[in-house]
Amino acid sequence: MKEISFSRLIHITLESIWLLLKHPVFLIPSLFAMCWMILISLISLKIQFSLRTDFHQILWMIVYLLLVIVGLSACFAWIFLLARKALHSSSKNVFSFTLWRRSFVFYFLFVFSLVILWAIIQYGLLWIGPLLNIPLAFAQVLYILLFFVAFVGFLIFYTYTPALLVTLSFSQSLKQSITLTKKNYLLTLSLSVIYFVLISLCEKLLSSSVFEIFEYSLSLSEILIAFLITPLLALILVLIVHEAS
Repeated sequence: MKEISFSRLIHITLESIWLLLKHPVFLIPSLFAMCWMILISLISLKIQFSLRTDFHQILWMIVYLLLVIVGLSACFAWIFLLARKALHSSSKNVFSFTLWRRSFVFYFLFVFSLVILWAIIQYGLLWIGPLLNIPLAFAQVLYILLFFVAFVGFLIFYTYTPALLVTLSFSQSLKQSITLTKKNYLLTLSLSVIYFVLISLCEKLLSSSVFEIFEYSLSLSEILIAFLITPLLALILVLIVHEAS
């Protein structure tokens, strides 16, 4: 794994945009992902109205989260597979249960890590805050800061794993992702920050509903994230892995 320069990242981004325009097939997994989320959300709305106890509410939230991961892990694996095929037209990799399983394990562990970190930070501050008499405004800033520290110190090393899962096992993908992130830490951090800023801007500026699907309101931000930002990021990650190998 070698180091990628920032100037090279600009070239990779432009190449990714060209590949996305050249291969509209990238939109198919995004369409499936959006349909899956709408379906699960509509089912969840119906079920939540019938749940009477906190235990059943929590149990359904766990089931809902697993269903989301099952569907999205398949769609994301499909996107990264298409990205690799766009780069390597002779690639013989095909979508399979093995690829889906590897993808599911990755996203399950990623979400599990997020939940654990959230619980540690959330309940840690709830315990320490009153003990040290920390003001609410400062506690909120500290909450964001601790999450940022958790990301830059731990979660960031997952970044390239989805792109590597297409051809490698889960353990090999994770190891190579860690190595690649170490070699290109500032570039990876910059890419992650840009991605989250774009997501945040879309959600704040384009959150108005553009479609009503039964009881689900589909916003312009969701459309842009699903059909532009996410496929583009997948292509960038695959190209970075290719360049660094």
